[in-house]
Amino acid sequence: DQGEGFGQSIADFRFVTNPGYKTHNVAFQFNYERFKRDIMETFLRKRL
Repeated sequence: DQGEGFGQSIADFRFVTNPGYKTHNVAFQFNYERFKRDIMETFLRKRL
């Protein structure tokens, strides 16, 4: 075990709201609004 922060990715789900360590952001020029829209369209798309 390498601690709770080990192996986190863009989908960073933790059980601690405010961890006692610094978090890092690695996505540069990332369009979060487009990402959220695309994810919601994908999740809500009707499957045939």
